[in-house]
Amino acid sequence: MIDRYVGSSPVKALAKIIRCSLFATVLLHFVLSLPGYAAQAHITPWSGWWWPSMHGGLATGADYRGRPAPLEKYLMLTEGISSGPLITWYLQRYYNPNALRWHGLCPYFARAAILDAYEILPSSEDNLVVRVGDKKGLLTLCHDFVIAEVTASGSDPANLHSWLEEYIGSQGKSFMADLGSGGEVWYFPVYAYDIQVVRTGPNTRSVTAYIYYADDNVHPDYMGTKQKSSVYTYDLIVDAAGKVIDGYYTGFSIGNYPIMLSLPITTAPQCPYLDCTEVRRMAKAADDFLETPADSIVSILPGTYNLVLLNQDKYRIDGLPGDEALVVVKKEDGSKQNMTVKIADNTDNEITSHELSSESSMIYRISMQSPPYIISLTQADYSDPNIYSLTLDLRGAWRQPAPHIPKGGQWSGFALTNAGLEAAEDVMLVTGKSDGRPLHTVFGPVDLAPGEKQKFFFDELPLRRHEIGTTTSIMLVSRHPVEMLNLFAFDEQAMAGFGGSPPKGDRLIIPNIYYDAMSGERFMRGMIKNESFFIANLRLRLYSAAGQMRNEITEQLSGGAALPVLPGTSPFSQAPDNGWMEIVSTNGRSLSGYQYVEYRSGTRGTIDTLFALPATSGRKIVPHVPPALGRWETWLTVINPNNRKNRVTVHPALAGTDTQWDHEIELAPYEKRKIDVSGFGKTEGDPLYRSILLVTSEHPMAGHYMYSPPGGGDEAMYPLLDDAAFKNELVLAHHADEGGRWWTGVGLLNPNTYPVEISLNPHDGTGSMAEYAAQTLTLNPGAYEVFTVRNRFGEAAADIAFMTFTAKEPLGAPIGGFYLYGNTGNRTVGNMKSLAGANM
Repeated sequence: MIDRYVGSSPVKALAKIIRCSLFATVLLHFVLSLPGYAAQAHITPWSGWWWPSMHGGLATGADYRGRPAPLEKYLMLTEGISSGPLITWYLQRYYNPNALRWHGLCPYFARAAILDAYEILPSSEDNLVVRVGDKKGLLTLCHDFVIAEVTASGSDPANLHSWLEEYIGSQGKSFMADLGSGGEVWYFPVYAYDIQVVRTGPNTRSVTAYIYYADDNVHPDYMGTKQKSSVYTYDLIVDAAGKVIDGYYTGFSIGNYPIMLSLPITTAPQCPYLDCTEVRRMAKAADDFLETPADSIVSILPGTYNLVLLNQDKYRIDGLPGDEALVVVKKEDGSKQNMTVKIADNTDNEITSHELSSESSMIYRISMQSPPYIISLTQADYSDPNIYSLTLDLRGAWRQPAPHIPKGGQWSGFALTNAGLEAAEDVMLVTGKSDGRPLHTVFGPVDLAPGEKQKFFFDELPLRRHEIGTTTSIMLVSRHPVEMLNLFAFDEQAMAGFGGSPPKGDRLIIPNIYYDAMSGERFMRGMIKNESFFIANLRLRLYSAAGQMRNEITEQLSGGAALPVLPGTSPFSQAPDNGWMEIVSTNGRSLSGYQYVEYRSGTRGTIDTLFALPATSGRKIVPHVPPALGRWETWLTVINPNNRKNRVTVHPALAGTDTQWDHEIELAPYEKRKIDVSGFGKTEGDPLYRSILLVTSEHPMAGHYMYSPPGGGDEAMYPLLDDAAFKNELVLAHHADEGGRWWTGVGLLNPNTYPVEISLNPHDGTGSMAEYAAQTLTLNPGAYEVFTVRNRFGEAAADIAFMTFTAKEPLGAPIGGFYLYGNTGNRTVGNMKSLAGANM
């Protein structure tokens, strides 16, 4: 079928002139050969799809493989986006859901098959598979305008005969023929013929001509040429010298003959947004970005690789004994050949072998004993290469997540700090997808020297542009402890982030569930991650703040996978507003999770982030309550995850056994309650000045505390500290100063029954201690100290990159602490627009 040209241009006028001049060179008279002969063009055109207008498949993928469609892939590779003027242009010109069934791009396919007649194989560029159909479709669109061509009517069999003999027989060139009927237009690239000639009179020759052409009624991914043929009969009239002077069709060919013949010479794309030089480069590419010239073994890092099996692929997984690796190999849609996957250790001992049939997958967990391990992938016949994905998830000695990557204009910054006394080896940052699978190692592996700190923004990482939209998290992986801090914010507005490692267990609490459609003022998202490499069976219960169960959900997470939490969508369509969720692995798998909440109302604009909380017994601690002087409010939220009442007591530790200041709350089963504890904040001279708050309960509980400027702006939320949070050394991974633009607040507490002397150690981030001496402070039992780094160290604070806080006397005593960042330029009394912090 054909798309009719619309409009005119100087280029088209030139094209008409060129067509006429070339047409004059066509042989109108030729000597007829006898009795039979055949010929084929030097280069055979390929078969391809004709992209019907009613589907608009190059942009919609409707008659192909869905999204991303070929034009979307082109944009993803060239611009990192999947929409834009190119898509709009194509849809406006070539997409019409009400078009005639036969209306499409077949003449452009025929031109492409002739002028770009080279082998087209699938390939993977920048981790995006470009299939044969993608390539042929883009090439088709590169030929929708003719600059120079030769044409002739096929209604005269003398023309058809001369074109076959001259272009295919003499010049070895293919040409196009419109073989449609009934008003339909169907162009095909004709590349071969077989002619039989019989003398039927002194001046008459009867001809039977078989023509061979590339079919366009194939799957877009068809490789090579699917031959199709038509037969025509006609009589040719010759003069005394044997030259053809006339002719006419006979038999069934009288009403069924080629309508038009065309030899394309020079074409171009009409679309101004399509770079056909780049399209041809992509079309000629083969295999994938991991392929090496010598087909040697390739070392791979954590991530998901989209690949093409054009020959044997072999990959190496490095690690140490005791590490765990999860390997997932998945055959993608359209991969028909059986594929064999084998994994062997460093002694060449095969530890597993799997035969994958069409669109199947393999998940295999390696508990490393003899690394490195070699993965080999083969198939019997490489003429039809499999397209597959290979995912590697690696669990070493140290992991720490930044589970939320904001989109929509927020900046996101990272600080990596090695506060230890030895090098941190093989430090990597691995992006992740919403399903929990690793996507791309974008940093490392590198070694961080003792005392070294690196900081950067998310958009400075070497991300694949087309994967930014699917990147939802970043995981720090290292062989030794490295502290990672992630902060994100809109400029001069609400800020949040993640620091430290999340609690892990088979029972966790996401404390704040908001249903967007009900709240209107809040936007809540979260995630539940299976920290094991085995299947986790989940039971999720959602409760209102009053303790009414609104929904129970059962889910199954494969090893290392994640479940996004989006209230109002399946499976969280029945979500309470201002409720909470209990997460239980009924088969005992280790889980983690987080929440992200945006809240805007009046002068209040905040982003709150928290890791999912453990539900445990024992004491919990609020480490600091600012004096109630109108600058800060302190709020405590407690959750009773039990089917019975739970009495919670808030007690200032400096009161000792005196209970007169205690605040008791009786929580109903499954109740969540928010309590203003600002009254516990005392001024200097009060016996309870700078007393930590002990929060105890009869039964397990979960909770968090929050600092909120009463005049509006941002807030900062922290999980309640418990005994698991106390260490003999704490790390402030990043000192935010920026010439005084930011302030960094630090809180240190003594949870013990004896005094503790703490050393405050500044570091410059290059592996050295700062030039000035460390300071010390002593905390009595149950007491805390708060300060800003700049107030504590003065102008020297500008050189501090990070700090460590060590229990000096007694050595090794457990201490606790937190930090809080704020912007000095966007605050007023009782209002802070940018706040974020975490426990240390």
